[in-house]
Amino acid sequence: MKKILVPVDFSDMTTDVLIYAIRLAKENNASIVVLHVASPNPIYSGADTEPPLIQTYMAEELTREQGELDAIVAHIKSQDIEAYSILLQGPIIDTIMDEANEIKADMIIMGKESHGLLYRTLLGTTSEGVIRRTHIPVLIIPEK
Repeated sequence: MKKILVPVDFSDMTTDVLIYAIRLAKENNASIVVLHVASPNPIYSGADTEPPLIQTYMAEELTREQGELDAIVAHIKSQDIEAYSILLQGPIIDTIMDEANEIKADMIIMGKESHGLLYRTLLGTTSEGVIRRTHIPVLIIPEK
């Protein structure tokens, strides 16, 4: 069975990206793997451990994000499509690329971010970074 990797950030674009992913999955008898890359835990210089408040916040945030992923997967499965989610922490582009290779994705579908010119010039975008580093077909869904 073919696999479509769908990295999501829970922005307004997520719904549009999922519409395309579901349509393509139905047309190609593919499964969908929904990936969210969470922010890595902050590093504290000079501290042996993270402050408990930060640990609690990060745990709550990861729990919330997993809940959102679970809701997305339930919606996809309600369309009679095989799906599962993955929640990882790390550098976004590297993590997307690693996971695409790990699951042997046949396609990546993601949204186009809307950053200003200065941001794009200095840092680029996630979608640009993925396109530059992969041999896997990437479908970028533009904002409406």
